[in-house]
Amino acid sequence: MMTESSVEKCIQAPKRWYIRAVNEDIHAFIKTYDFGFIPTLAVNISAGGDSPINRMLAERFKNLRIMKTYGGKVDIKKMPYENNSLDIVITESVLEHVSHVWEAPDEIHRVLKPGGFTIHLVPLMYPRHGEDYFRFTPLGLKDLFSEFIALRVECAGNHEMTNFLMKYRSKGMRLQATHPLVKDLEDEDLVTKKIINRIGYGTLGDTCSNCVWGCFKKGENDENVATA
Repeated sequence: MMTESSVEKCIQAPKRWYIRAVNEDIHAFIKTYDFGFIPTLAVNISAGGDSPINRMLAERFKNLRIMKTYGGKVDIKKMPYENNSLDIVITESVLEHVSHVWEAPDEIHRVLKPGGFTIHLVPLMYPRHGEDYFRFTPLGLKDLFSEFIALRVECAGNHEMTNFLMKYRSKGMRLQATHPLVKDLEDEDLVTKKIINRIGYGTLGDTCSNCVWGCFKKGENDENVATA
């Protein structure tokens, strides 16, 4: 019989699948886009955990040094880096937790070298979590980074997946072993497939998407000059 922990593992599967969808899209972009230079220094400010984006960049750019930090340790509105010093700035599930988030792009612009780029992964339709301020549509993310050149902005997931996450990932709620999705199944891989078959993989560009990602470039002539 499936245990409570294995059921919990299975209901995490939809989240993993739509994250896999968006990661595959980001990976395809990073792997093929001609950035016009070879970056050597980046910073990734994330909400914690492993970063697939770091692995993608390291695969493409072998000599890239990526400094890893967390949103709680670095104020993205006042970063401890010199003007025009970084090739890449990445945030993953961070911007929704930043008050006065419209101040962050100016600071990212300051620390990026001319021609440098910045990658962001943000939620659109996703349950509230932590100190939560914002959600972003593709147009909203483009507008937030309007002083940059938008290279690619996409979204992933769908409303069925959002409903699933909202219903079963709410605080204190768990999918019971007697639920039709898991009843009489002992193989958690089969449970995962049954869940995915029911709610869908998530289509890019769906109007009810779970998350949005974007890559933006600082202009080649946009050099920040230190002020006294």
